[in-house]
Amino acid sequence: MFIIGSISFVLSLEEGFFAYQFRMVGWSLISLIAIITGGTGWIFGLWGCRLWFIYPISALCVHNYVDYIVCRYCPFHTPLSLLKPQASWEGFISGVVATFIYFNAVSSI
Repeated sequence: MFIIGSISFVLSLEEGFFAYQFRMVGWSLISLIAIITGGTGWIFGLWGCRLWFIYPISALCVHNYVDYIVCRYCPFHTPLSLLKPQASWEGFISGVVATFIYFNAVSSI
């Protein structure tokens, strides 16, 4: 891909526009290098620390699932229910307790 791009760049050079064309190629290459190295570093960091990426997301899923189950099958009517019918303090507290249980279970593994 780089070789094809280099050949097409050389073939597209026009007399009188060398400075402009080389300046544009330089900016394009610098932009590509910055984007590719940044993305590669992000992917390597994510792969190397994948446990710390998956662990909080799974804990959030546990909290939301338990909150939903408690609010769905144990509907208590609180003032918060007027704002969001699916939310209650009981569901939030049970989600926090379930998340701590999940933390203890997963961290022991």
